[in-house]
Order: sequence, then C-alpha cells, then structure tokens
Amino acid sequence: MVEAKCVLKTGESISTGLVSKWNFQRIGRLLACATLITTFFAVTTSRTANGWTTNPTQALVFSGFMGNAEGIGESIVRTDFAENVYVTGWSGGTAEFNNASPTLRLGNGDDWSNHLLKYSREGQFVWKAEWFITAGDIRFLDMEISSTGDVYLAGYAQSGADADPGAATRSITSSGSNGVVVKIDSNGAFQWVREFPATESVVRDLAIRPDGSFVVGGIFRGTLNLNGTGGPGGVSVTSSGLSDAFVASFSSSGVEQWVVRGSSSNDDDVTSVDVTSSGDVVATGWTNGTLTLGSTNGSTTTVTTSGSFLGNMVWKINSAGVTQWGMTPVSTPTASTVAPRVLAKSDGSVVVATNLGDIYSITSSGVLASSFAIGATILTITELTSQHIVYGGFFQNTVDLDPSSGTDSRTATGGTADGFITTLTSSLGYVSSRVFSGSLTQEVQSIEAMNNGGFIMTGRTFNTAPLSLSEPSDGSTYSAAAGADSLRFIVRYNRDGTTASSTTTIPAPGAPTAVSYTTGNGKVRIKWTGDSVSTRYEVLSSSGRKLCETTSTSCLISKLKNGTLYRVSVQALNAESKVSVATTVRVIPGFTLKKYSYVAKQKPLLSSIITTPSTGRKSWAAVSGGCRIASGRLVTPNKKTTCNISLSVTRTSKYPAMKTSVSVTVAK
Repeated sequence: MVEAKCVLKTGESISTGLVSKWNFQRIGRLLACATLITTFFAVTTSRTANGWTTNPTQALVFSGFMGNAEGIGESIVRTDFAENVYVTGWSGGTAEFNNASPTLRLGNGDDWSNHLLKYSREGQFVWKAEWFITAGDIRFLDMEISSTGDVYLAGYAQSGADADPGAATRSITSSGSNGVVVKIDSNGAFQWVREFPATESVVRDLAIRPDGSFVVGGIFRGTLNLNGTGGPGGVSVTSSGLSDAFVASFSSSGVEQWVVRGSSSNDDDVTSVDVTSSGDVVATGWTNGTLTLGSTNGSTTTVTTSGSFLGNMVWKINSAGVTQWGMTPVSTPTASTVAPRVLAKSDGSVVVATNLGDIYSITSSGVLASSFAIGATILTITELTSQHIVYGGFFQNTVDLDPSSGTDSRTATGGTADGFITTLTSSLGYVSSRVFSGSLTQEVQSIEAMNNGGFIMTGRTFNTAPLSLSEPSDGSTYSAAAGADSLRFIVRYNRDGTTASSTTTIPAPGAPTAVSYTTGNGKVRIKWTGDSVSTRYEVLSSSGRKLCETTSTSCLISKLKNGTLYRVSVQALNAESKVSVATTVRVIPGFTLKKYSYVAKQKPLLSSIITTPSTGRKSWAAVSGGCRIASGRLVTPNKKTTCNISLSVTRTSKYPAMKTSVSVTVAK
C-alpha cells in the first residue's frame, strides 16, 4: 500500500516544470499536490463515538480546529496482524482524539505537531504518541507495521528535533535537515531512530520485507553516509551535484545493509518503494534526462526521458542491491509526474499510478504491458487478498473513473474536488468506484488491505457541511463538531467492497483443529488448522493469559522451563472478533508428548509416549500406578489406573540436562 503526501502552506504553489531549486521542506509539501488548495484549515482528529460509528457505515470521523499555527496535514492508515488501526499525520491547532474524553486534545494551538494514534479493531482508542516541532521540525511521510506489531515511521527531521515522543529525549544529531526512520513498539514506546546524514536528505517511503528487514527510498544531496555500528561498511553514496534518488536496505533493527543511487544531470527522486514476496525492491519516482541507476556490484542501467517535464521512472533492485532493470513508461511526458506510487503485485508484476491519473501495468521483467488514464489524482494504491487492486485520490469537474473501454462518468459536486475509491480486478478490469462528496474539497489519502479480505481507508475534507462517505449513498453522512473547520474520516469496507456496518453478519469461527506442537530448548511452536471464517488466532495459557496473537496457523512460545507440562489453548476469531471454542493441547518444552492413554495389558514402546530431540543419554523409570518398564516398553497392569513415569536426559551441547514426568491413563 502506497500513498502520496501533500501539504501546502499559504502562498505555495506547484511548479509544472523541472524542480530547479533545492528546498526539501517545500518539495515534501508539494510532492503529491496536483492543484493549489487555497482554503487552509487545521485538521486533526476527534472521534464522534467511543468506537466505530454504525449509521450504518463503520467509520471514525475526526474534527479539526484552527489554531495559531496554520496548515493542514494528511493522514496515513495502517493495520497490524490483529487488525488494530494506526493513524499517523500532522496537524496545526488542536484536535480531539478520544470521544470518551473530549476535553483531551492533540496539539497545543501554536505549533505544528505529528501524531501517531492506535485504535483497536473495534475502533476503541488505545494510545497516542505526539511530536512537536518546538526543538526542530520532524515530519513523517510514510508508516508501515511489522508482523510483530512494531511501527516504522519514515520522513525527515531538522538538527535538534526530538525523535522520542515520550518523556525522554532523543535529539537528532545530523546537521541541517535529513531523513529519518523512527521505530515505535506496539505499546507506543520509542525504540530507536535511524538518521540519514547528508547535506540534505528525505526518506519518502518505506516497505517491510517478509523477513522483517526494510527498504526506504528518497532523495539526497551531498554524501549520504549510512555506515554505523554493526554494518558491513562502505554503505555510502555521493550525489552528482544536484539531488539524486536513493534506495537503501536495513535489518529489522535498523542496521544498514546496502544503498544505491539514481543520478542524472538534473534533480532525481524516489517517491515510492514496495517489495516482492522474495524481498526484491521496486521503486518509482521522477527524473529528467538520462538517469543512471547504480548497483552494489558496480553495474549500471540507464533510462531516459526528454522534454521539459518531469518523467516517471520505474526501478527494480534485487535483495542484494543489484539493479535488475529500469524503465520509463512515457519517454516524452507532456506534464510533470511528481508523485508516482508503485505496487508490487503478488503475481510478480508491477503497477504504477501517478498524480496525473495514469496507471501503468509493467511485467516482472520491466516491459510496459498496458496503460490507462482517468483524469484524476491518484494518491494511494494497494492489492487486496483477492488480488483485486484498489486505488484512491480526488478529482475535479467531470471525469471517467473507468480506466477500461467502459464509462463511469462522475462529476464533483459543489466544491473544489471529490474523493474517490476505484476497484479493479487482478487483470486491471474495472469493477466499481465510490465517491466521497461535500461542499468543498475531499480527498482519499490512504488505503490499507486487511487480512479479512476487505480494506480500510482514510481521507479528509475541508468543509463542515454534511459529508457523504459513499456513493451510491448508504445513508452515511457526517458533520464536523461545533467550532471545527474540517473532518478526517476512516472507513472500513468488507471484502466485497460494501461498507462494513452493524448489520453485516459473519459466521462464527470454528474451533481450531489438528492442534499439535514441535519442541525446542525452552520453547515450543504450536501449530493448528483453521477454517475459512477465521481471520486471527489467540494462544492462551491455562490461566487465560494471552501468549500469542497471530494471523498465521502457528505460534512460537519461548522462555519456558524444560520438562514442565503446560496446557495451552488455541481459539479463533473472525472479522467481527467473534471467538470460537478453544482447543487445548499439552506441551512439554524439550520433549514431545505423543500419547498418554492406553488400555490394560498393553506394551507400548516408550518412544510412542514421549521423545526428546536431545541426543543425551536417556533414563526411564516407572514412579507409581503399577506400570513397569521392560526392554524399552511400558507394561501396563490388568486394571484401570494412572501410571506416572519419568524420563531423564543427560546434558549435550544443544540441550541442558532435563527431566520430565508423564501421567499415563490405563483403561480396563
């Protein structure tokens, strides 16, 4: 999922030609804008209810209030594996953020601030983090959530800015204004900040690989030196004199792995990055002239655009930092493409969407397969679990939102622009569009695919009159709070594209089946099978404490005591958080418990009852219950009983000395 970012300050406008002056703050604010917005409000967040509104659309609608600091900030929405909702953005003035405590506000009324808000899957406020620019400007342009629930924020900061939103201080040490990546854990606590020191730099976008490492893309001038503690060394690049584009790779802990640059005789930029399932990187941005794309092995690839306008370039790099190919969808652009977004599809192909409304389908080998144009500004694009493509943004006047041979003509109603969401099939066939209308300007800014097959979006409006969140109308209209100037809205959609509502019913999940485990030294991995209704799972201790929450069908539980019997339960939840009946399994770290119920007068092998991966010497003993051990077998008595047996294992290089006991039930 990728978004463009747009913030204008009074008196700023958009250049349609080559960006000739280096001004990162201004470029960052103008990057996504396709028109000059002349009405300025302070938009931040306030909730209209303590959870999702359902009238009938499930939505969070936030009001913003003008303060001494003017300006408007967009928002980005993401969800984690449990479908908790995260919203980041910046704002001026003050804003409500928790309707349960409406007197609490974001902002101080005087300074710009960044915020990070977490809401539960049910729409309940959980926590907030906030950064003020009093010590130096810090802005976040992208956000991603890791599989473990950590939040990665990418953007830029000035020297002296405080990257820690908590009580402690972590001041930015790089001189001037440079890129940053900030990591926040799932509880809102600051973890670390990674700086991108150069003469000037900005991190535009970030993507997390399946293995937890991440890549970033952006723009820099001077020497970008990423060498740090624990890195391989030699991770630096120097621009050609103007601004150059760059892509860099890092471990999940922020240790640099490699960096490559794209350079021409003019300014160049990477505005969006995404990753494939194998960890390769696809990037897009703008250039003018002949762009040389570098590699970690020293090889180069060139792409060329001609004319006076900024052209779109697309760049694929493997996981080791070696360029695979580069291309330009249009060699001679007739208007500047300043904010292209890139999507790495699950089938290996690439889709690029631009601020000009162009959509390019590119093969995995870098060949342009098809192109469309819709005459609207596209700010965000993502792929659903169904492989459908969803994108959104805003449009003015009358446009055809169907990029194929059909027609779906829409007219912006009464204001500057209306927001929209369009759904395409995996082969880019048109499905449908939804329009967000009001009396002034509306934008759809961010769309995130959810693991239940649906998606969630966020947008903003510059009006206080009733806002319609969908068209065709489903009765969902909202107005700003008293004294507010604007609204930010977050809406959830089902997998079929309809708005999630209080009347939407989903079958209850079935209990997980085939629950088993594999053992290790002080740890076990629980495994199970779920049904098609289940969207996530919880693993609980015998006391009900949550040990793990995941969307996969396995979970590693560590910090356990070898030889101790634990009873853990696995329960499934559906997209409405309805909980299944739990399935319980017995586990023993360091040992694999196989079978513990037999009938009288049997002689099962001891290895059919319990085993261990340790290669240490094993000693068995029958402790009680009338069973005895002979020739590697358990001999059960001719009566109903419970036999207790023990297994001791001597120490090895991989396992300590261990001992466990098992209760074997003998039925008559």
